[in-house]
Amino acid sequence: MVLDKLLAVDALIFLASAGTSLASMRKRRIEASYETRAESIFFAGLVLLALIGVGLAFAIN
Repeated sequence: MVLDKLLAVDALIFLASAGTSLASMRKRRIEASYETRAESIFFAGLVLLALIGVGLAFAIN
C-alpha cells in the first residue's frame, strides 16, 4: 500500500521541521529565515498527514 510509504515520508518531513527549528534556536542571532522554513516544512507535513488520513478513511472498507 502506498499510504504507509507516504507516512514514512511524512515522518521525515516532521523530522526536517524539527531540525530546522532546532537550528534556528541554536543560532546566537535571531534567524527568522530558519524559523520561517521550519514553519513551512511543518505545515507541509500537516497537510500531507491530513491527506493520508483522508486516503486511509476511504481505503478502509
